[in-house]
Amino acid sequence: MEQTLTHNTLTGKIEIPMEYLLIFILQLLGIGFHVMQKVIKIGDNHPELTRKQVFNTFFDEDWDTLIVSCLVLIVNLVAHYIIDAYTPEFRASVNYYALYAFAIAFVLGYSGQRVAYKWLGSAEKKLESLSDKSTR
Repeated sequence: MEQTLTHNTLTGKIEIPMEYLLIFILQLLGIGFHVMQKVIKIGDNHPELTRKQVFNTFFDEDWDTLIVSCLVLIVNLVAHYIIDAYTPEFRASVNYYALYAFAIAFVLGYSGQRVAYKWLGSAEKKLESLSDKSTR
């Protein structure tokens, strides 16, 4: 069953197969799970802060990790398009290709955000320095 991007001549819109949408959603879920894990950890380490303050600090300090994760998401979608468009025989030769693609999308979302946070994350450091200043 070959799925490709098609152009609907009646509406003039490009139709995107559901598979690409599911890959997009699963990768966003993976990113979201890691972000929530970090926000909960920061909140537990700083009980004096409200959840809103923790979220605001995370997004103020670590927005760049989310950008990197979105770039990984785009690369994943482009890779799937390339496989669909230029190597359909590869896709046909792999049993349950779509299920592997869905699992990989979720893992890429979670682990991509984890790696980006490890390299670029600064919210925890900022809150630690603020709490050190307040205890002095």
